Amino acid sequence: MSKVLPLRVLCCPRSGSLYTAKLLRSKGWPVGWEHYGDQGIVSWMSVVKSDWVPFGDGANPHRNLGDVEFKHTIAITRHPLKIVGSLMAVCLNHPSLNPFLKFVNQHINIPYDGGTIPEAMRMVMAVDFYVQWMKLIQQAKPEIIIHIESDPEMLVNFVWNLEHMPAPGHPLESHPDTDCHHVCNKYPTMEDIFKNCGSLLGGEFCHTAEMVGYDLWPPLKRV
Repeated sequence: MSKVLPLRVLCCPRSGSLYTAKLLRSKGWPVGWEHYGDQGIVSWMSVVKSDWVPFGDGANPHRNLGDVEFKHTIAITRHPLKIVGSLMAVCLNHPSLNPFLKFVNQHINIPYDGGTIPEAMRMVMAVDFYVQWMKLIQQAKPEIIIHIESDPEMLVNFVWNLEHMPAPGHPLESHPDTDCHHVCNKYPTMEDIFKNCGSLLGGEFCHTAEMVGYDLWPPLKRV
């Protein structure tokens, strides 16, 4: 029989999951960040079922998500250009690159031939990853998608109203842009996206962002 936990919070990598886990824990909800807590998990990896994950607490790893089910699934997101910029700076330009792509390519297709990735190609890979991973999140049918950097209280209020969740606790003095590993302060523009990714992938990126509440279409580019 599968274990049932109250809450799963999905996202793309670099979307404020550490901040979100800290926020929920500060309110008295013991969720884990990239591992299972008593009330659930906040992790970009928990959108898929896998026998292996590249990151997480080694003492309490979430190995096979087929062994755990959730009463509620919600999703968080940051601004898509911030996600892309941070993916470029960290996940695709860092020692974590190989385990990151090894895991990712078990579930979607992000071609990688090895070695250092030039900046323009990192942008294409990051945009392609965002489009494909957000599709997986949509397929998981989250009950709500929350813009965590602009409306963290929406998350608190939503979770508070779920069954078996205690009342909110103390406020958290933090922000998704700063409460993360490897802070990124350089983000691409939509002009950069269309220049490096072309109209087709750039358009898919805009459509995907639009589905979660961000209008990124440059003038004369909307299709």
